[in-house]
Amino acid sequence: MIITLKILIIDEVNEFAQTHLNEIKQFPAAVDKAQSLSLAWDYLRHNDYDLVLCGFASSPATCINFLKKVRKLSLRIPVVMSVSTDNLTLAVDAIKFGASEVIEKPIHNGQLRLVLTKAQKYRELRHYSLQNIDENSIEIPQFDNMIGKSEGMRGIFSQIVDVAETDATIFISGESGTGKELVARSIHNRSLRKNHAFVPVNCSALPEQLFESELFGYEKGAFTGAAQQKLGLLEFAHNGSFFMDEICQLPIYLQPKLLRVLQEKQLRRVGSNEQVEIDFRFISASNIDPDEALASNLLRKDFYYRVNVINIHLPPLRERMEDIKLLAYYFLDSSLKSTTKEIFGFEDEVLSCFESYTWPGNIRELENVVERAVALSHEEMITLSDIPTQIKKVHQANNNGIEALNLMEAKKKAVEKIEKEYLLRLLTEHRGNVTQIAKESGMTRRNLHRLLNRYNFNPDVWRN
Repeated sequence: MIITLKILIIDEVNEFAQTHLNEIKQFPAAVDKAQSLSLAWDYLRHNDYDLVLCGFASSPATCINFLKKVRKLSLRIPVVMSVSTDNLTLAVDAIKFGASEVIEKPIHNGQLRLVLTKAQKYRELRHYSLQNIDENSIEIPQFDNMIGKSEGMRGIFSQIVDVAETDATIFISGESGTGKELVARSIHNRSLRKNHAFVPVNCSALPEQLFESELFGYEKGAFTGAAQQKLGLLEFAHNGSFFMDEICQLPIYLQPKLLRVLQEKQLRRVGSNEQVEIDFRFISASNIDPDEALASNLLRKDFYYRVNVINIHLPPLRERMEDIKLLAYYFLDSSLKSTTKEIFGFEDEVLSCFESYTWPGNIRELENVVERAVALSHEEMITLSDIPTQIKKVHQANNNGIEALNLMEAKKKAVEKIEKEYLLRLLTEHRGNVTQIAKESGMTRRNLHRLLNRYNFNPDVWRN
């Protein structure tokens, strides 16, 4: 497949003569030419170029300001500037403030050919990296600020749409780093309360002695140090949404007080006898399964039943294999916005490592790994040397595991692999219907539940 270069020539002094244009035409290229900076800026704002060639006649200060402006628009466009040999200061400043390369005047065809060859290589790498995301589409599927095309995430997106315009109380469960606050914000932004405040609070970040005053507020003189009245976080959420993360860490003695607020839509500040009318949507989240939290007495029963009206369970990243590559490219693109590095994708071995790893830190861990790889990379692709050792070790162990095991261990590993694949197929075919899965598999419901729990498969993900 022939890939056409898109080139912008900024030529204030007709520096790129016909001989240079003939040289450019030897490459598959579409060329726009601007003889003023205003026209060049108009081209840049409305087109995506693979190379910008600059022959400036304006003052050095104007040239540098234009380069800065281009870099604010995009960090990734290669900008090559021609500078006379007696203007070393401009050459240094050009590199400092945005030029990818400086070539000396007069421009020779050999220099130009080298620049064009490099741009063509970058364009091919970029094309390859986009194709590598999805052979049929270069779009990263996005729902609000969430990325995913796996069946589990499509179910989550559908749930969000269904519940957003109601005022139902939501409990979001899922491991740390799965994106629970993103789901809460998405529900708020799609709700009738979207024009009012979204107030998040993380219970694990609040010292126990401050919970009551932070949530409910206090009156002047309510306690030592209360020099003036302070509104609580719940009041700031009036007419909007209140998101309580890690709700299982809310002190048990405060749960009845918050329950009363949710039921009566009134609160009383610390040190006050007056009730304040309040109206908000309550969304909570925890990395502890709600039933487990109830059994462990982390949540009171009455409080639990009030906050867990609708449960949305976010699957861990290891159960979203289809989304790992998409997320990796999304985080790569985000990381590159704050650097001038040219990185066009991941080597296949790196993506294989990502798909072999269990991601205990979930999406947050993947984001950190990609950000680290961008910072360390000196190549045009992310390579194995750019990713943490523990991720490579897991991949190597998975590849070499069977050979290194004794017969019993090898059989166990093989059986586990078959069981997981079999369960995943049945869960997908029957959309999480445990009765139908038990019937087809010939297992009792009890044994089926035991097997599902062993591999951390939640049928609700497929059911939704």
